[in-house]
Amino acid sequence: MMKLLHEISEELELGHAVQVKKKVLAAIEEGTSPDQILKEGLLRGLDHIGKQFRESEVGIPEVLLAARAMNTGIRVLKPFYDKTKEPRGKICVGTVQGD
Repeated sequence: MMKLLHEISEELELGHAVQVKKKVLAAIEEGTSPDQILKEGLLRGLDHIGKQFRESEVGIPEVLLAARAMNTGIRVLKPFYDKTKEPRGKICVGTVQGD
C-alpha cells in the first residue's frame, strides 16, 4: 500500500494526470482510505513540487502540470467525501468597515 501511495506522489510530481488517476483508483480498490490517499499520496507530491519551486529547481509549467494531476486525483476521491452530508462546522467571513 505504501508503495502505491509513493507512486501516486511521484506521478503527481511529474504531472502525469492519467497515471495519477489509475493509481488512485488502484489504491481505492486495495482498500486504502481516501484520507490516506489524499494526505500520503497527493498532498505529499504537491508539497514536494512546491519545495522544488521555492528552491528554483522547477518552473511554473511543472507546477501547473502537478496541479492538473492533483485535480485529477481529487476528482476521483470527491465521491467518497460527498457521502458525508453532515455539516462539519460554520464559517463566518467578514471585514472591518472602512478597511
